[in-house]
Amino acid sequence: MKLIPSIAQGDYILFREAINSMQFIGFKKREIKRQPDSLSLVNELQEMGYAAGMSSLGPAVFVISPDPIDIEYDGVKSIDTEASTTGAEFTDR
Repeated sequence: MKLIPSIAQGDYILFREAINSMQFIGFKKREIKRQPDSLSLVNELQEMGYAAGMSSLGPAVFVISPDPIDIEYDGVKSIDTEASTTGAEFTDR
């Protein structure tokens, strides 16, 4: 697959292709077809040029973008996060 090389090269386009293609192969293909609302949203996000997919058995959908995004979708709650390459950080309370 293209996923590991895309991360190693920092190539978002290749990464997007890998994530998007994984949504429609093997068991994942069956999982996503059982969640028509999630499938519709994933398809729309992929058409907009994002790396998008459905978590595990759904219905949660994820989007990965190199830049902040603002997407409005009827009835969808979004959570914005940032990736961290340093791992967990603990602080004393």
